[in-house]
Amino acid sequence: RAAIAGAAQKSSGKRKPPKPKEKKRQPTAAEKKARIATMVGGAVLVDCLIPGEPKAWTRVRVNHESGAFFNSDELTDWEEMAALTMRQSANGLGAFGQSIGPVKVTMLAIYARTQAMDKTSSGYPVHRTFCMAHNGDLDNCLKSVNDALQKSNVIADDCQVVIVQGSCLYAAKGESPGVFVRVETLFPHEEPPGLGFGDGK
Repeated sequence: RAAIAGAAQKSSGKRKPPKPKEKKRQPTAAEKKARIATMVGGAVLVDCLIPGEPKAWTRVRVNHESGAFFNSDELTDWEEMAALTMRQSANGLGAFGQSIGPVKVTMLAIYARTQAMDKTSSGYPVHRTFCMAHNGDLDNCLKSVNDALQKSNVIADDCQVVIVQGSCLYAAKGESPGVFVRVETLFPHEEPPGLGFGDGK
């Protein structure tokens, strides 16, 4: 009887009220506009100059004591500064949200001239010239720019970068070093450039 009475008391106890369902946050007007823009080609998301000497991507290092992987402090600091500059440029252009579609990245890395280049007998021109130094490795420059672009949250992932144009140059005489970056959206199903390697049919 005691067991039955205990069960009856439990069954007659008040049930816990169900938790109220959390309201799903609705995107703002700016976010909706940005989402639409991600699926429209020709929209400029970023157009900026990142001042200072360009930093090419370097191989990730490992701490043999802790086993942790890390990049150089210089590269990490550069990418954070570049990401902030890109985000500010995107905000200024009205790209407040995050692009999820394909994009084209155009990069021009300008390296400082060496002292030898400006000697009277050097033979170097005063205009920009090609940079073939190890620290000006073009693909690694593009890598660090794309990593910074992803960190800026202008795009969701750097795999969205499907077309690239880039160049590494020494500065013209009197010109400061820096990296020019422009990011443009592409139509998801537009016909991609063949670059002269067949028509893709």
